[in-house]
Amino acid sequence: MNMLIVAVSTVITMLIGALWYMILFREPWMKASGMSEEKMQAMMKKGMWMNYFFALVAAFVLNYIMAYLIDMLKITTVSGGLMLGFVTWLGFSVTTSINAINWEGRPMSLYFINIFQYFVVFLVSSGILSMW
Repeated sequence: MNMLIVAVSTVITMLIGALWYMILFREPWMKASGMSEEKMQAMMKKGMWMNYFFALVAAFVLNYIMAYLIDMLKITTVSGGLMLGFVTWLGFSVTTSINAINWEGRPMSLYFINIFQYFVVFLVSSGILSMW
């Protein structure tokens, strides 16, 4: 397993999240999650380094496990990697994320914003990692 590629894929995963939530879906995400500009500013003043740290750890674990599965399953093509990304997204993210929405009473729009971000992350990660 190439740990440099795992690290690169981890950074790309973080960049996708930043692009997704700060630019592409900022307003719909803020509305669906009950976040306001004031709350966001207060969180930033308080310091969000711990949030980013845990997000980085989670991104690293996701990429490490994806690389591990690619190695274990002997996937050698990008198309094989993309299929793995799709199957793991569908089997794990789509199914488990719905419970948080159901039991926490959050809007389905938040589920779709989050789950499709995971879709992009899983495909990009598995695509990158399957090339090396």
